[in-house]
Amino acid sequence: MSRARVGCLMIFTTLVTSVHAQDNGSCGAKDWVGNAPATRIAAWRAGVVTAGSSIELRLTSDGSDSACGGISCFAQGGVSGVELCRVGRSVLVEVPWKGKLWTRSGWIPATRWHTTDSSPRPVARWVGVWQNESAKITVQSVSDGQLELKAHAVRGLYADVEIYGDFSISGKPANGILTSKDGSGPCEVSVRLLGDYIAAVDNNACGGEGVTFTGMYRLRHR
Repeated sequence: MSRARVGCLMIFTTLVTSVHAQDNGSCGAKDWVGNAPATRIAAWRAGVVTAGSSIELRLTSDGSDSACGGISCFAQGGVSGVELCRVGRSVLVEVPWKGKLWTRSGWIPATRWHTTDSSPRPVARWVGVWQNESAKITVQSVSDGQLELKAHAVRGLYADVEIYGDFSISGKPANGILTSKDGSGPCEVSVRLLGDYIAAVDNNACGGEGVTFTGMYRLRHR
């Protein structure tokens, strides 16, 4: 049994900017839009940028514009990450970026990406505090393979306003995926351990306007 809780609160504070995977290009309806979070995240794969020089993250699968707007951003050769989808000869990936929290998604040539083992991981590997620049997921082991997840996200709406979202899940992963939907609220989110990272996909109903948990999370500590 799982449970979901949704919260929304506005306060006056400092603007926090966020970067989410869906900002970068289109994966097509069958991969990205209209499917349940569990269906979408089941298609994601662990992987690694092939060794060699850094590769620029592009905004679209067939364009040359940077995924970071007016500045260039790169994925380092050999860095692990998460594959979100493929279109033609390009792959949309999310990889670690600045500092200890940031992640960034963008398109790279499929020839520079190698998928790795994405099979279900032991429950003990889930445990820890996982974070990106706009959200945090805390995972605890309860008993008998049960996990408890608590998550909080923030989106900067204006220069002095933030909107929050949150969810919680208790249960056992099924085929490596833990999903919150139990009919008790509008929020539906699926979480999966992929390689070195926790990944999540939601239905954009887990918080205030524009708040999302969709993306990749880096381990802060066990």
